[in-house]
Amino acid sequence: PPPPPPPPPPPSPTPPPPSPFSPVEVPPIPDGGLAIIKGSSTNVNQLTCLMPGDEAAIQDAVAWSGSQTRVTAVQCCKPGVPGNDGCVRAIDGDCVGGKPAEGHSYAEAVTICARRGIDKWGFPLELCDRSCKGQGCNYNRNPVFSKVPCVA
Repeated sequence: PPPPPPPPPPPSPTPPPPSPFSPVEVPPIPDGGLAIIKGSSTNVNQLTCLMPGDEAAIQDAVAWSGSQTRVTAVQCCKPGVPGNDGCVRAIDGDCVGGKPAEGHSYAEAVTICARRGIDKWGFPLELCDRSCKGQGCNYNRNPVFSKVPCVA
């Protein structure tokens, strides 16, 4: 009788899925700095200014009023969506910067926004150019990160 056919080759391994935590590129803070603004302001009320080199500094004691300091909250915005419609302080009831707000650095804030947006909508969120007053998580009581250039 003829010899038996050779066994089939083993299946090639499937490639691993892309990591949900692929690195996020954190742009450096521009030369003129970025404002930390009051979460309750109707206009952009600058409390302090993050300067180049501050990317990794935890913003947990920003001057608030008098001698009081507060943690800077992370809030995110949908790119190109103006006004409060673009504001994202919480996703599915989970405050993006913690509740109460947790101390984070600028680099962490950028990363949190990018990852939370990709996980929920498939595109990265970004730091806001407005205060997002009244949009939840009690962040009106905190300074918030922004992408607003500092006022000299």
